[in-house]
Amino acid sequence: MTQVQFTDTVALREVQTHKDGYKIVRGRIARTGLQGYLRRELGDAAPMGDPNDVLQIYRPDDEVFADEALNGWAHVPVTVDHPPELVTPDNVSKYAVGETTARARVNEDGWLDLEWIVKAARGISAMDSTHLETSGGYQALIDFTPGVTPDGRKYDGVQRGINPNHLALVPNGRAFSDAAPVAKWGATPVILDKKEVQMDIKTVVVGDKAVQVAASDAHTIEQVMKDHKAELAAKDAEIAAAQETIGELKAECADTAKKVMSDADIAAAVVARKAVTDKAAEFVEGFNDEGQTLADIKRAAVKAKFGDEAAATEVSDAEINGIFRVMEPAKVNDAARETLAKKPAAAAVKDNGQSAYEARLNNAWKGK
Repeated sequence: MTQVQFTDTVALREVQTHKDGYKIVRGRIARTGLQGYLRRELGDAAPMGDPNDVLQIYRPDDEVFADEALNGWAHVPVTVDHPPELVTPDNVSKYAVGETTARARVNEDGWLDLEWIVKAARGISAMDSTHLETSGGYQALIDFTPGVTPDGRKYDGVQRGINPNHLALVPNGRAFSDAAPVAKWGATPVILDKKEVQMDIKTVVVGDKAVQVAASDAHTIEQVMKDHKAELAAKDAEIAAAQETIGELKAECADTAKKVMSDADIAAAVVARKAVTDKAAEFVEGFNDEGQTLADIKRAAVKAKFGDEAAATEVSDAEINGIFRVMEPAKVNDAARETLAKKPAAAAVKDNGQSAYEARLNNAWKGK
């Protein structure tokens, strides 16, 4: 016979939280009957053949329920995942996060039930998140003598001398055939009639996925998710409010930038105002534009030109602007001056650079 290290994985059942935060768990850890194991996991003593063939190993009641096996599960260490070696007094502080509390007992379905407590924070954290199954780590001898079970099923060997070493917490979804490459500890069953496993579990929706968890932990998980969802909603609201404020500030900055005039704009505005004030001064007596807008100046000029009614309040600035644009100052009737301006001047006939008056004086003096 050859001795092999085994891992038999099942889901958690009853989980309670101790008043100090420890986790107390009761669940199934092993069963009788046939279980399939990969040939390559069963050691050199296994019959020759394809390493990936599944060999059926019989676990009879008298071995699984033997006093030595039942008592052997009492006070073994609880670990997170299977350690790379047997747990011993030399390394127990390195691997253990808790321990089983008593010997295993046989339930009515042919399973071994066991209770254990997890005390270390890393073990509690693993149970609360990813490690939702357990896997018993034990050694056993394999008698590779083929035979037939009492109910007529063929087997390739019999498991004897079960010697429990530890109980590992393993990830959800890594049970049975998937546990071996993850656990890296011993042989793991690849065939299990899941209909026999009556697990007290509940489906919890996490994001867009449905995850099965222990029913006793479902409420806690749902509450934590609800709290996190509320926190995320509050943060989203804060972000939205901040983005809205940023948008408002950007709009204000854009409006302010539009209102800021360049030097060229200022110069053009001065010229335009000067043109308006110069024109208005031709109509408004004692004109003074101090403190007045261009609209005020134009309205005053229209009023001076056409009277109060033309510049009444109901007349819009646009109408005033149109009237002002076509307004021209009244022409002065200066026809007489214009006529005189057209006649030749009488004073200025000159003779050799002398005026007529000077010429007469010179002629008289000469006796002419």
